[in-house]
Amino acid sequence: MPLSSNNVNICSYDTVKKLPYDELIEVNQIADLKLEKELHKGFFLVYELYDLINSDEKI
Repeated sequence: MPLSSNNVNICSYDTVKKLPYDELIEVNQIADLKLEKELHKGFFLVYELYDLINSDEKI
């Protein structure tokens, strides 16, 4: 059950509290990768919008 306020939606807080350390590390790595992916998507969206605004082509 993912938390609604958690953007990476890995698992719930209650689940995390019960995980052994090695599984907690794995969940943390997955969450980091998902967050990095979202940051890259946001960066490329901003870059594409910037490029579109500054292009000489008409839509």
